[in-house]
Amino acid sequence: GFAGTYTALQLSRLKPETRITVVDERKRFTFLPLLYEYACNQVTEDEVSAPFEKLFTGSHIDFVCAEVESFDAARRSARLTDGRELTADATVLALGKKPLHVPGTLPFYRLEHAAILRERLPRLRKCVVVGGGYTGVELACQLRSRGPEVLLVHRGAQLLKAASDYNRAAAVAALGKLGVRVLLESELEQPREEEGTTVVVSSSTGKEEILDGVDALIWTAGTSLAQPLHELPKAYHALQKEDGPLAVDAALRLRLAPNDAGPRNVFALGDAARLPGPPLQPSAQVALQQANVAARNVAAYFDDRPPIPFQYRKLGELLAYGPRDGSASFLGSDLLNVDGSVAGLARRLIYAARMPTPITRITSLAGLAAPPSSADDC
Repeated sequence: GFAGTYTALQLSRLKPETRITVVDERKRFTFLPLLYEYACNQVTEDEVSAPFEKLFTGSHIDFVCAEVESFDAARRSARLTDGRELTADATVLALGKKPLHVPGTLPFYRLEHAAILRERLPRLRKCVVVGGGYTGVELACQLRSRGPEVLLVHRGAQLLKAASDYNRAAAVAALGKLGVRVLLESELEQPREEEGTTVVVSSSTGKEEILDGVDALIWTAGTSLAQPLHELPKAYHALQKEDGPLAVDAALRLRLAPNDAGPRNVFALGDAARLPGPPLQPSAQVALQQANVAARNVAAYFDDRPPIPFQYRKLGELLAYGPRDGSASFLGSDLLNVDGSVAGLARRLIYAARMPTPITRITSLAGLAAPPSSADDC
């Protein structure tokens, strides 16, 4: 994901003599904030993802396509499902999280999930999206802009709880304008495997709503820790819970919870890491900033220099509600806000600039020159 890929690329620039190995079970890196556009046939696969082998061309980064089975923090060794064992002088854990498995639903978290939705899009008539966070709200808007009837189900009393006030209001307005039905304080009761099935949604007041003919039931409501990280002793987990995120110090080094020092050469970042203090909202923005600090601190370890602390700077929020529609809050506050096509274009330009390599940036920018596809093009 973001955290591991960008850490490796930055470290290869800081320490070009160091041999780096990246392990991922998938062959392609995916720029997750553009999954909505890919699922709704607005961008190509090459605009939203790239093979790891291609990303690392010309660097001292080796790519291993395999799944991590377990990790030994004391030995800095990772055992892969194909039987291999990799040991290193320093290790970065950036396994992220995985979508919760809810039978009968399609998760929306990876490129392959978006590809399934993209293939089914021309046949969709009625969709239910579960989860009122960033992913659920943006996906509901994007799908509705392509034609299907969409119901957004959220167990909380408020959508986009972590968003800026401006973006939350803009998102609610976009949902209403597009005609997305929203059920708050409600939960999915009976997901099933079949397409065209009946779905039951219950509210906190006990009222049930039966939805017939649902041909896409999409889950965005939660994730869990990657399985190899579950195997680490509870002492490495925040709150001493095996399913909790890994505890790290201010330098992103794995530590023994709650306050004891851990190994100086094992780092953890991204969705699976928990820094001291209030938890950060999982996002690509957090992962990118942590990757920069992690790479510098790995280099500092090899050079026998003190590490630098991670300090998160919220630069803003970018949300998309359709092919050319969105809203944005800049500078980490509600002081500079835009919406509509200006925000949509700003979002795509900023994301193009954040692509991992010059080639992927050019590919993303080239895609902006193409006119948006219509629902009839699906």
